[in-house]
Amino acid sequence: MIFLFHKFRASEKFLLFGFVLFALIFSSSNVYSQTDFSPTSELSLSNLVQGSLSDISFTISQDADESDISSSIIVSDGGSFAISSLSIGDAVGFGTGFVAGGSVSGDFTLYVSDISSSSQATLQVVDDSNNDILGSFSIQNVGGGVQILSTAPADGNTTTAGNSQEVTLSNIFNTPDASTVTISSTLNAEMDFPADIQSFTFDLESTATFSPTVAISLSNLVQGSLSDISFTISQDADESDISSSIIVSDGGSFAISSLSIGDAVGFGTGFVAGGSVSGDFTLYVSDISSSSQATLQVVDDSNNDILGSFSIQNVGGGVQILSTAPADGNTTTAGNSQEVTLSNIFNTPESSTVTISSTLNAEMDFPADIQSFIFDLGVLDCNGELNGESYIDDCGNCVGGNTGAEPCVALDPEIEIIFSNNECNSLTSMEIIVSQTADQPDIVNSLLTSDGGYFDIPSLSVGQLVGSANLSAAAGEISFESILFVESVTSSNQAVLTSINVNDNSFMGTFTISNTENGISIFASPSYSDDNNITAGNSSNIILNNIFVNPDTDFFNIYTSVDAEVGSSNFQTFTFSIDCPCIDTLYVQNITLCHGETYLFQNNLYEEEGFYIDTLTSFNGCDSIININLLFFDEATSSEDVTACDSFDWNGVTYTES
Repeated sequence: MIFLFHKFRASEKFLLFGFVLFALIFSSSNVYSQTDFSPTSELSLSNLVQGSLSDISFTISQDADESDISSSIIVSDGGSFAISSLSIGDAVGFGTGFVAGGSVSGDFTLYVSDISSSSQATLQVVDDSNNDILGSFSIQNVGGGVQILSTAPADGNTTTAGNSQEVTLSNIFNTPDASTVTISSTLNAEMDFPADIQSFTFDLESTATFSPTVAISLSNLVQGSLSDISFTISQDADESDISSSIIVSDGGSFAISSLSIGDAVGFGTGFVAGGSVSGDFTLYVSDISSSSQATLQVVDDSNNDILGSFSIQNVGGGVQILSTAPADGNTTTAGNSQEVTLSNIFNTPESSTVTISSTLNAEMDFPADIQSFIFDLGVLDCNGELNGESYIDDCGNCVGGNTGAEPCVALDPEIEIIFSNNECNSLTSMEIIVSQTADQPDIVNSLLTSDGGYFDIPSLSVGQLVGSANLSAAAGEISFESILFVESVTSSNQAVLTSINVNDNSFMGTFTISNTENGISIFASPSYSDDNNITAGNSSNIILNNIFVNPDTDFFNIYTSVDAEVGSSNFQTFTFSIDCPCIDTLYVQNITLCHGETYLFQNNLYEEEGFYIDTLTSFNGCDSIININLLFFDEATSSEDVTACDSFDWNGVTYTES
């Protein structure tokens, strides 16, 4: 294209237009010393919108005495010529130029002279003044861009007197769907100079956008459970088409092992072409390539046509859904939307959150659209509410939250034990009263033991009436009175008592009374049930008539152990005083001391022989009488005559005088 005209003749004798009109030949040294190769190139586009038709214009000029240009090639890294729209004879450009330092100039038009293929054409340069053909060059679409190739004809010299040409290819260059395009010119010199290479980068603007709307939802936010996973992806008109999409999660998995080929695993609806085409579809398993990957086919519900497919896969630590869009012959959309649900095949992770991210890639040169959706996962409380506040209390019941039920409280029965008399070694009636406030655990059984006293079991006989009992429970809704009969006497130390309802003679439970090594035991096991394990409040009492014998000690203890239907037990201790007649106790102490010693007893100091009496009172008022018989050994004396010269030692003492 540098050489648009080379045969413009002013007369038969003069070659007025060549690329070099004057060859100043003096001597070889003279020529080369004056020549260089520094052509000026300019390139421009009339339209900087991505994916649109544009003029492409070139201006190439040289100063005098530069080396002639032998050939040129202009290439781009994007875009294309609209060769398929051309026909032979079409005018596709224009230009103007001068040679010989400006002494010869003219205008010209570019016509299509040949279309050798769908990607290549030849353009002819025609003089506007006389329709002479000044030259030709080729335009071509090559991988990833365009190419313009021109070779200069020989003009009999190797230098130029100065030239310039401006050429415009009109509206046949398709700008690429990219943010930039670079067009480079490579001009080769006839003389031995390096090629002149210049590049021009153009920032392109996009009329299209790429801002798809994405929504992702889960039908079940319970950790470790199956859930639907739904996607909605939509685009406005004139957005770039989506070339591919990938949806990933940072947790969870697809239940691929539970799938079979042909299973319907989802559904959806969508429209394209701005809504002019729409329909519903079903997702079927078409292939299971491994235990971690399957392919789903999208089948039109109206005619069973296969609309497409995509893959689902379990990858390290999450899932992946991959889809590639089929080519539709364009790069923009008139508007589309699709809603897809994968039904109950996504296992939510055992974690507090899961993040699902979508990456949508555009057919045009736009950054990928990446959106993330974080789902807070939880657990169901005992009442079935997600992240609810209901809980299992100490009684094993679901309470709090939205249940309306209050938690049970600790087992803390109020127990009272009453004896009809406290005389030692005497028969007495025993009454045991037990009550509970609301929300305590129900009592399942109880045990009473003592460290003194005993039951007069040998005096009992089967069928004997030995007491009574009554109960009020469920805030008074349950109540009965019963009498206690001897059911069996298993030994001289054990008997079983039966409680019979006085209203309907129904069996209400048993009591086992026993004599133990230290005292007694009573084990109670009721037979009735109220179908729950907490009480709304209850009260009961048992009377055993004159079958317990008080111990002959000053006091004794009774210990209760109450077991709940759930939870811990309750233990209590009760101490009872016994009234026994006092019996004074007499103690005699015979004590003999050496002469001069004394004896101290109960703050009394005794120095002389004699019979002394001291009385002590115990805590129960009985006396202990102490008789002290105090004696002294007789005093003994002796003498010995000793004669010594200087001194005499006796019993550790040295004597020097008589």
